[in-house]
Amino acid sequence: MSFLARRAGRTAVAAAVLLLCGMLASIVALSAPTARPADAAITGLPPHTPRLDLPTVLDGRVLDLAKVGRWIVVVGDFTQIRLQNGTTITQPGAFAYDVNSGELNSAFRPTFSRNGGEPEILAVEPGANAATVYLGGKFNAVNGHGHQRLTKLSLTTGAVDTG
Repeated sequence: MSFLARRAGRTAVAAAVLLLCGMLASIVALSAPTARPADAAITGLPPHTPRLDLPTVLDGRVLDLAKVGRWIVVVGDFTQIRLQNGTTITQPGAFAYDVNSGELNSAFRPTFSRNGGEPEILAVEPGANAATVYLGGKFNAVNGHGHQRLTKLSLTTGAVDTG
């Protein structure tokens, strides 16, 4: 067998091995389970049309959101939102709405202030139970009480949770 024939044979074998490795890697990647939060159960396909019954941010940006119990908590550097009925309300920094009905949680109306600027709520995380939430950002006071950058709030009253 000539040198060129042996080399061509080795090249064909190497190409087949590489092809087989690539196919195996694809199968493994496609069959690997994806991580999903425990409360993010998929119950069906998303709707064909977007929901129009949710509060809408009218200015600024939404920077984070979290599902806490039956509520979706939205935070950012906004100051106004429009409700389902078309009413515009001033609600800077954070609000919550019912995940099923889209209605605003009217009890959760925290106020934030910041020395030397407008407050920005940058992050939200669920609390230890479905009735509390942690908010972090650029603020010095929450509901008139001194809290720097981090606070825990009750979703049922909007008050600072000191527990």
